[in-house]
Amino acid sequence: MLISPPFLPVRQANQSEDGWLAAAMICGQPGDGSFPLSFQLGWHGGVHLTAPAGPSGPERVRAVADGTIVYLRAPTARVDDPHHPQNYRGWTDNGCVLVRHESAIGTGANAEQVVFFSLYMHLAQLNPALAAGRRIFRKDEIGQAGQIYGSTQRKIHFEIVCDDVNLRKLTGRTEGAVDRTRDGRTDAVYGSLYFVLPAGTRIFGSQPVPHLTAAHHQPPKPNARAPLPPLVALQPVYTTDRPLIVEMRYAGGAGALADRGDLVVTTCEADGRELAPSLREEDGEYRLFDSAKAIAKAFPAASAPPQTTVFEMLRFGRRVNTVDEAAIPVTLPHWRRIAYPDGAGWVNLNVEAIRKFSDADLPDWCGWTLVDDAADGDSRCDSATVRGWLDRDGDGAVTPEEARAAMGDATVAARLAKAVCKFPSEWNAATIDARWGWLKTASPENPTPLEAADFEELKAHITALCIDAAPLHAAQWHWHPLEFMRQFRRCTWLSVDELTQLLPRRSGPNAAQAASIPWATAQGRMQPYATPLNKTMRKFGMVSRTRQIHFLAQTYIETALWRTMEELGRAHQQRRRNGTMFWPAPAMQYYQAFYGRGAMQLTWAGNYDSYGVYRAFADVAATHRYADERITHTSLHYWADPRDRHGNVTQAARQWFPRYDPNDIATSPFYACDSAGYYWTSKNTGGGQLNINRTADQGVTTDAVGRASVLVNGGGYGFAERQSYAVYVERFLGDAVGTDATRTFTVTYRERNYNVYVDFTPQRPR
Repeated sequence: MLISPPFLPVRQANQSEDGWLAAAMICGQPGDGSFPLSFQLGWHGGVHLTAPAGPSGPERVRAVADGTIVYLRAPTARVDDPHHPQNYRGWTDNGCVLVRHESAIGTGANAEQVVFFSLYMHLAQLNPALAAGRRIFRKDEIGQAGQIYGSTQRKIHFEIVCDDVNLRKLTGRTEGAVDRTRDGRTDAVYGSLYFVLPAGTRIFGSQPVPHLTAAHHQPPKPNARAPLPPLVALQPVYTTDRPLIVEMRYAGGAGALADRGDLVVTTCEADGRELAPSLREEDGEYRLFDSAKAIAKAFPAASAPPQTTVFEMLRFGRRVNTVDEAAIPVTLPHWRRIAYPDGAGWVNLNVEAIRKFSDADLPDWCGWTLVDDAADGDSRCDSATVRGWLDRDGDGAVTPEEARAAMGDATVAARLAKAVCKFPSEWNAATIDARWGWLKTASPENPTPLEAADFEELKAHITALCIDAAPLHAAQWHWHPLEFMRQFRRCTWLSVDELTQLLPRRSGPNAAQAASIPWATAQGRMQPYATPLNKTMRKFGMVSRTRQIHFLAQTYIETALWRTMEELGRAHQQRRRNGTMFWPAPAMQYYQAFYGRGAMQLTWAGNYDSYGVYRAFADVAATHRYADERITHTSLHYWADPRDRHGNVTQAARQWFPRYDPNDIATSPFYACDSAGYYWTSKNTGGGQLNINRTADQGVTTDAVGRASVLVNGGGYGFAERQSYAVYVERFLGDAVGTDATRTFTVTYRERNYNVYVDFTPQRPR
């Protein structure tokens, strides 16, 4: 899901995600437009946001995601008449825009075509280009924040709502808490991973042998020539006496530079309270491929699981890609070091009794609660759960004073913020009496009832703000907008349309030579690859926008903007005008049939061989005929460039048969993408350190993009284009608001200057 706040202040250097979101969404306090309640226990479906200060005044209001405008209303001009409905308690602007959004958080019917609505209320001015039924795109300007109840600050009421069907898509359920008797959803998986340990789980003090399910320690050799001593069985140092929850959080490129590839493991009580300080595994994410390969190699050859299976387990704790990955056998342990009440030790997380979840399940132990209070049709909170949070004296009644005190408590405020609440829309003029009639009757939460005349004045004010939008009235599940942002910005799965708009509309070396890719063409290119590309980025850790920018920019040049999964020319000699033949690329005569294929253009037999080992591809049949006729049952091929630094061939060629057909990498969308993720993660970036995410985590700079380009391609081919694509993707995938239509700059690499041209013409349906 590609989503950002309705205000987009400039992100400061080293500002954290939470810090930036808090600066972008300055939420109202209890009693002043907070979510989801007033002190009288009236439901409030959104938050009042104060426009942050910008370089030339308050930041403008912007669309939070791509969508379609369902309804809009230009603001009524301000008047001084104190009896005007909008002058109730001070002037309130009534300009508004309602947008319907459709995105994806995963694959399958319950994770694709996810629909929600965003409402921008109390606008003082609207962008004149807006119109009902017209498409709008993330970061597009909507208008200017206005006044609420005479405030001198520019504010909007902002809310996010969905219906029952899409609540199930967004949360995986429509009521209650997460079902802890079975694993969580696999159609959508993102953010932290959670393991629910039952009582009786055994924890061991020393690190067990990584490929055995029974905990054993391997004593070292007494000397270099001696055989390994026998394994020693380990005894548990702790056995859990109650259920515990283990959270595994890969840094995903976030945090301090030195921590961006770490793994953090936290043990919590069953209700989510932290049990002990978190344990940090330095470079735990960067080293996933190393770890998977080592574990697979530790098994006897006959029973060794594929490296991809081990990687899937280490990354997610279970099989998440149930279509393309093999089941994870119970004989493959998942040993992790976790904290327990009096220390830290090792536990095998790959056992049937341990249930696995992710942030996509919106677990109750993370504070998420579904509250359904829509049955009675009014706007008073009658939820026993919510009232229980506020009832400080436990007498079953909640007074405004109790509500005020409770909402000021940090623990209660956190619970309210993660309550997804179903109640009638406050913007439906036809239901005002049914929703607010209770204000005319005395009750603990409403000790001073409204007189008839006062109620009519309030009703007139509400009517002036209501909107005629049936889709909004039908979508009654309300989210705290800031928490919605925090939650779904963790989900970096991109829909087909979101991926499509990242392909440049116009690109080339300069304005005169720029080529154009229409929307339909771009969408046609991305459609077959959207799901496998997302699966690849999710599995191999391209889960931050920075990593995705780097990865996508490199695939664009490798695939000619996703036009082909084969190296152009297929490594055949070409003829000059004078009739002589030549090889169009360096070393091509040595790799020939093993020319580049896939989204990262695997080249050389050695790279194909390594990927085949990673996936444990079966050998072809004796009768198989390879797609490229240069590969036969007896043909010999070079695993890498066979020449020394003087140009002499010093390496021997080897027989490829009976290995798999390299053409599979080009013809299978999954293998085309998966092989790119494999290459990206297994690439040596220098000093024996694997994983190009290390380079991507340096930021989207010309140096980092240049280094990633060299790691992917090995030289200067397409160097300027790779720089250009990274800048383009950053514009439409990042949160910054750019205004320049084109950009030119120069990058120096290996004492050569590259002139880079970027055309920011947006890729839009036309």
